[in-house]
Amino acid sequence: MRCLDLGAAATDPAVAPGAAAPRPGRLRPWRLRWWTVRHRLASPLDHASARAEHLESLVLVVDFAEGVPGRAEVRTNGTYATGEDTGTVLSALTGTACTGRQVDEVLADLLPASRLAAMALDVAAHDAAGRLTGQPLHRLLGGSGPVRWPTHAQIPFGTVAAAGERASRAVAAGFGRVKIRVGGDVDHDLTRVSAVRRAVGSEVELLTDANAAWDVRGAVRAAEGLARLDVAWLEQPVASMTDLARVGAASPVPVRADESARDADSVRALAGTVAGVHLKLEKAGTVARLREAVTAAREVGLAVALGQMDQGRLGCAATTALAVGLDVAEAELWGCADIRPADDVATGLPLVDGSVLVPTGPGLGVDLHLDTTPTGELP
Repeated sequence: MRCLDLGAAATDPAVAPGAAAPRPGRLRPWRLRWWTVRHRLASPLDHASARAEHLESLVLVVDFAEGVPGRAEVRTNGTYATGEDTGTVLSALTGTACTGRQVDEVLADLLPASRLAAMALDVAAHDAAGRLTGQPLHRLLGGSGPVRWPTHAQIPFGTVAAAGERASRAVAAGFGRVKIRVGGDVDHDLTRVSAVRRAVGSEVELLTDANAAWDVRGAVRAAEGLARLDVAWLEQPVASMTDLARVGAASPVPVRADESARDADSVRALAGTVAGVHLKLEKAGTVARLREAVTAAREVGLAVALGQMDQGRLGCAATTALAVGLDVAEAELWGCADIRPADDVATGLPLVDGSVLVPTGPGLGVDLHLDTTPTGELP
């Protein structure tokens, strides 16, 4: 039974309107509670190197000495991409002095052990800081933005027919961008992308993501075929920086980095090698480090996209706030696409005509409904 209700407006602002917003890093946690959540999927999630029949998340609620709780969600069965699982995150949280100190001090100790643990605490602190002042998180981050933020539909691995059918549904739902998983047999992938192009017509932007699954020869051959289908970019076709440079030089389609773009230093190292980067909070670990990576990319002339691990609506709300707050127009915000609303623990993040309605409530702006008994807590 889900009956712990931590809504977006569970408390009135603890700081007077117009007062300076508290810095998230200066808040002091006094208690951490977490729930392990298993999200059922309408269809399996296929990655170039793994398949998931369900999504596992750790939902963290942090009570701060300043009087308002903060909330966060991190995906924990995406080890193929993050290198971490539930055990990694919990070992870091339970092995670090997380209470009685400022968040920034705790993050410095968490980051070397688990980027996901650091991400969870940092997002919770940002949520609490927004709730303390009654501000939505995207405004706390410096953004204003429209009430809607466009995202793109995902086409997973599968048959040619399934790719076309899912693309048709995406267009009917109002999406203007569609991203297709590739990285398998090149001929099969090109046939799938061709089916998507026929289904969506010429006005919808197509993106592809290979998750470093090809070698240089296969990637270049794929890029030549993708160019004929007017694909906007090919993401991380190969694994190494050297191979990315080789593919980037030969590809008629702009190449972007994902797995190779983790933080500001790695982004700067990619300058002249790729056309853009696909950044994630899961890779950066903290909001400050993500902001640094976005700034670095813009300074060296790289296009910036923001992504996320597939997860529930609480996690998607955080990515939405970051996209608006950091002004990243190309963003993956709908990682909850295959989670039915009734199976999620968070509500209040609608999708309309291919765009997420940006929450206007304080903090993350969504409502969270959890079992009263957490899986664990500190202290």
